[in-house]
Amino acid sequence: MGKWHLNTVAEHSFAGPFDNWPLGRGFEHYYGLLGGATNQWNPELAEGNRRIPQPAREEDGYHITEDLTYKEIDYIREQKTAAPDKPFFCYLAYGAPHAPHHAPKERMG
Repeated sequence: MGKWHLNTVAEHSFAGPFDNWPLGRGFEHYYGLLGGATNQWNPELAEGNRRIPQPAREEDGYHITEDLTYKEIDYIREQKTAAPDKPFFCYLAYGAPHAPHHAPKERMG
């Protein structure tokens, strides 16, 4: 979940290869960014092994930090509902503190 830039730009396409995408590295689910220096208001998102459009627009207040947080809560809720005794590992890496430092203005205090 979040920032993942462990593959090359050449590996970001719909055609793969997907070996270095999160699912190719052992994660069961993934939602987030494949690139490191990504615009946090208009990111190129991936879910699983596919690119997806962002769920809202910057003009409507979209920022990926909140999106990642709520998506992770949903994933945990779904997993705990389906298998309450099954342990899980959650890795959530926010991109806003990473270059280009796109933290929301209200968080800059």
